[in-house]
Amino acid sequence: MIKNYLKIAWRTLLRHKLFSFINIFGLATGMAVCILALIDIKTGYEYDKFHKHTERTYRVITELTGRNGAKDYFASTSYPVATDILNKYPFIENSVRVILRRTSFVKSGDDLPVTLNFTEPSFFKTFGFKILRGTYSNQPHAILITQKTAERFFGKDDVIGMIMHHKTYGDLIVTGILQDVKEKSHLQFDGIAAMETLTTKSTANSPSFDTADWTNPGSCYTYITLKSGASVQQLNRVLQSNSVIATRMIPANSGLKSIAFLAQPFASITPARHDYYNSAYGPTMAQLAAEGSVGLVTLFLAVFNYVNLTLARAITRSREVGIRKVIGARRWQLILQFVSESVLLSFCALVFSAVFIRSISNFNWIPKILEGAHWDGTMFLLIALLALFTGIVAGYLPARILSSFSPALVLKSHTGQPVVQRLTMRKILMVLQFVVSIVGVVFIIVMYRQSAYMARADYGFNRKNILNVELQGADYRLAVSELSKQPGVEEISGTSTVLGFNGGDISRGYRTEKATSFPTEVIAADQHFITTMGLHLTAGKNLLATDREVLINETASKSFHFKNPVEAINELVWINDSTQVRIAGVLKDFHFMSMHFEMMPLVIRNSPSQFTTLQLKINEGTDAAKLIEQLSQRWRKVNSKAALSAEWFDKILYEHHLHAEDQLFLAMFIGLALSIACLGLLGMVTYTAEVRIKEIGIRKVMGAGVGQIVYLLSSDFAKLLIIASVIAVPIGMVAGNIFLRNYAYHVNIGPWTVLITLLFLLLAGGLTIGLKAFRAASANPVKSLRNE
Repeated sequence: MIKNYLKIAWRTLLRHKLFSFINIFGLATGMAVCILALIDIKTGYEYDKFHKHTERTYRVITELTGRNGAKDYFASTSYPVATDILNKYPFIENSVRVILRRTSFVKSGDDLPVTLNFTEPSFFKTFGFKILRGTYSNQPHAILITQKTAERFFGKDDVIGMIMHHKTYGDLIVTGILQDVKEKSHLQFDGIAAMETLTTKSTANSPSFDTADWTNPGSCYTYITLKSGASVQQLNRVLQSNSVIATRMIPANSGLKSIAFLAQPFASITPARHDYYNSAYGPTMAQLAAEGSVGLVTLFLAVFNYVNLTLARAITRSREVGIRKVIGARRWQLILQFVSESVLLSFCALVFSAVFIRSISNFNWIPKILEGAHWDGTMFLLIALLALFTGIVAGYLPARILSSFSPALVLKSHTGQPVVQRLTMRKILMVLQFVVSIVGVVFIIVMYRQSAYMARADYGFNRKNILNVELQGADYRLAVSELSKQPGVEEISGTSTVLGFNGGDISRGYRTEKATSFPTEVIAADQHFITTMGLHLTAGKNLLATDREVLINETASKSFHFKNPVEAINELVWINDSTQVRIAGVLKDFHFMSMHFEMMPLVIRNSPSQFTTLQLKINEGTDAAKLIEQLSQRWRKVNSKAALSAEWFDKILYEHHLHAEDQLFLAMFIGLALSIACLGLLGMVTYTAEVRIKEIGIRKVMGAGVGQIVYLLSSDFAKLLIIASVIAVPIGMVAGNIFLRNYAYHVNIGPWTVLITLLFLLLAGGLTIGLKAFRAASANPVKSLRNE
């Protein structure tokens, strides 16, 4: 029986090629988006499966409550938490601290980037990472490196006892080789160094920090493993007592009210419910939920299309249903037949969705999703179940409606109109389709306008005619000396960051020892920085060639509690706990970070050892191509091992926020949403034309013009589009405003956004309705009335 149903379904698909194409295209598009979301969601839940005792392991997170009641959460804790817990409580099996540093080591004069975790011997008791050769040592300046890192620095992996040089931490001795981290883990690294390298004060170039400070939530990541039989309630009681200790340590003039430490189950780290200012790898649940929502919305738009188009063909199928019922077919058999048709079509769409994914596999962020996919039996089963689910959901409603037709009524009716005139569900679905599509269009236009705003905004510094050159480990002074000889180069500055992106290194500043510290960004830059970048001093003078004088911005001046910028000049302030510096000048605030963030306090120090980028100010009218070619020749004298890496600042800033591929992706998404909705609309217009074909013929014979017929067919649909617009535009504006809350500086949703959306709607919906209605109105009435 099933074989016969599938055979009938296949013949039906071939007989109605246009409807089949529209349905397959819509379902294939929706399923492609859904499959990509499914892959990423499955990948997100595959993190950290290889570690030991995950059911008994917890990460300690920090909850900060301000005096105004606002709460903030950190994935990290203060340093003493783990020490206190392990030493006092017997139900604790193990504790480990991890401090992540994204830094670089020197190789043949070049700086090579390395992700380094400073940790303790218990690290390997808690996690499933493997040491292939050698051992972990907790002695200062000991380091384990991965096989890949060993190959990068030494060209082999038999490197135990060799030295790696770091500009800050000094010489580190390789004591072992780690297996490369191939599994999905929220902890990723190139090397593991002894925690004592950070905490020791035995050498002048080894920075130290206060290991007894209970109030700094960003000190380290803390993991606790309980003994078998112990409960998380026991751990929470211990953490509550630690929270009391930390809260007592808060200075009286601080904006903090309380500090609380909470136990987070290891399994819930990735995907995480919140970001927690997390430096770890892996998606959050919000990200996965957003991806899944986009996939499901796109899929259900396609399902609505299938339902609409199937109902539009109800006239042609109603006689088939009547005949089958007369010869003995039961209703469940008819339902099974129609559902089998939709399932077959769904699996055909699955094939085309694979082709579609393949065609966009190099587009934007899709390669990252596909590379992380684990193509096991579970994945293929989930995809097959998705196709089956789509087919059943798409086919069940039309099957229920079509199978309910009375055989006497459908066989007696000549037009089929009495059978299907009650199918108001089609109008509801069509309105819903356009509501979803219009909301999507409004939301995407808001995204585009925000991206365009961030790409073109005035950041408060000069971005024109600035060429960024990566130092790539080259000597800063040699590079400046050589490149400044190039005609057309007006000025050169060195810096540790590129403005307008992620800022500098996060530190803490305070004015006196008893004052409350506050987070501040620290950027390294030379004395040419403010003139090259067009920054403005509101008080004081420029930097000197020393790192004991600093520039601060106006926000930092206020955070240090100076009454005005002039009062800050020549005052001493503290950066972290160990560096006292003198304020040379105060800069007018400028956006050194992304527009996502409010203006942060900023400190600029002249520290050439931290410079990673040169910023060349180029004279107006200079031939850009010729300049780059000549700079490349000069660069060989500076660094013969690496080619010149240079990009125009304005282009970097523009394309970071408004990349051509991103624009194409947004346009494609709008096109897909509208095309799917318009295909459903096409089905509805087709349905109306088929139902009223004889009425149209009679009206034409009686003298009705084409314009009158077009109005007759399209007026109802125009009303539905207006209803959809009235519902969707406010929803889209609310969604857009929620999105804009992620940005401290953003555009406002104005009437132009609504007008552009309605223009899209009129063009897409109006053309679909008008062209189909015009075709039906232009048909020869003799053909429609011939059988009367």
